[in-house]
Amino acid sequence: MNKTTIPNGIFLGLAMIICSYVVFALNVNMFFQVRPTILLAALLLLLLKTGRESRRDNGGSLSFGQGFKNMYVTGAIGILMCTLFEGVLYSQSAELVEIKKEIDMKGMEATMDFFSDNFPGVMSDEVLDEAEDQIENANPAGLDTIFRTFMTRLFTLVIPVFFLSLLMKRSLPGGGGNERDPADRKRYVIKDDSE
Repeated sequence: MNKTTIPNGIFLGLAMIICSYVVFALNVNMFFQVRPTILLAALLLLLLKTGRESRRDNGGSLSFGQGFKNMYVTGAIGILMCTLFEGVLYSQSAELVEIKKEIDMKGMEATMDFFSDNFPGVMSDEVLDEAEDQIENANPAGLDTIFRTFMTRLFTLVIPVFFLSLLMKRSLPGGGGNERDPADRKRYVIKDDSE
């Protein structure tokens, strides 16, 4: 793992926390609309920074696996810090929890409408009532919710890291692979005994 991977992850987490708090302090109603775009931009910038530093420290080459591991660890650290901070915000702001529940309810209703329009009979009123109860009784600051959110984000992180790893992958000319200096390679000479 690259020496800047963990510091970049901590920096990413702090940047995400600061951005989240600034948006929250400025306008709670915009928290779920503006914040995701800002956090995604910060995430992509720090992943690219980690990939470039990994390639630089590796003598200009970077395998897909190395790039993926370094960028994924950076992203995972930042996402963990940000998700824990979200839990703190939810526990401190009842208004934020209510806004989240309203957004979740609208999303659930849109999903139910889609299924009832396109697949009649698939969704019953009982399913709708049960989903509404789950949203109403959900605790966004609960450890189980925070853990599920973190795991979902970790799974989703695979997508940008995969594509950035493909983008950042580079081998040195001459098949040097991931070695820092081609002169460090040992030479093997086969002795010809027929002479």
